Amino acid sequence: MKQFISYLQHPIVKIFISPLASVIFGLILGFQVTKTPNFLIAAALYGLVIFTQLIEHFQYQRYIAANQKQTPMSIYYACLVICIILALVFVLTQHWAISILIILYLLFIFLQYYPFYLVGTFNYIFLSTFFNGFILNIVAYYSQSHQLSNKFLLDLIPIVIYCMASNLITNDLKNTLPTLPKFKILSQNIKKIAFAMMIIALLLGIYFSLPTHSYLLGQIFMLTFVPLVSIPNLISVKTMDKIQNKINFNASMMLCFNLLYLIAYIF
Repeated sequence: MKQFISYLQHPIVKIFISPLASVIFGLILGFQVTKTPNFLIAAALYGLVIFTQLIEHFQYQRYIAANQKQTPMSIYYACLVICIILALVFVLTQHWAISILIILYLLFIFLQYYPFYLVGTFNYIFLSTFFNGFILNIVAYYSQSHQLSNKFLLDLIPIVIYCMASNLITNDLKNTLPTLPKFKILSQNIKKIAFAMMIIALLLGIYFSLPTHSYLLGQIFMLTFVPLVSIPNLISVKTMDKIQNKINFNASMMLCFNLLYLIAYIF
């Protein structure tokens, strides 16, 4: 288990694997609905999420950590150009409503640090949850199935709740970084609130994934694994390395939850 947790804390996992959490549920269910999966669009969406998260990381280092050496502008502009190209793929090939959602997502990414400086506010946590837990899964699903149903939107509720809990924990961890300015949302009980939200998301995930054809194996695995790996979020850490490891782990846990929910939902 310790080796597995260490793997989830690796920065490479956070950069290239964790972004799947925002789209995996919608993509896989979309693949199941359509007879002609569009893997090019799926890859473009996955790439868009990766590069927008890289841009978000550069902005964080530049505007919050004031670490100019970690933010070479050439790499930042390269990521920006790639994001625009990938976004154009959606604008030119998808329904206009999906294009608008992608544009709004990009505006949130580009403007959250400057000029609006949303980071650390409840507005930021709400918008981050809205886009990463809800909107991107809608875009992923519609890009494959070309339809939306009320059932699919309801099925996203556990993911949205878990994403909100994950954002609260990440915000709380950043509050403990000694070299950074304090984020605005402070609460002594934030870890307990977030953990309770994770349990609620777990129970709702089990409920929405029923009925099952696998003798509840997916639901049992969710019920065992999710609380076990969520408990470390209740433990406080002080050093910068441990804080960053927990931030990375928290991002990976979002993907783990979505994958387990997806498996229980499908099987």
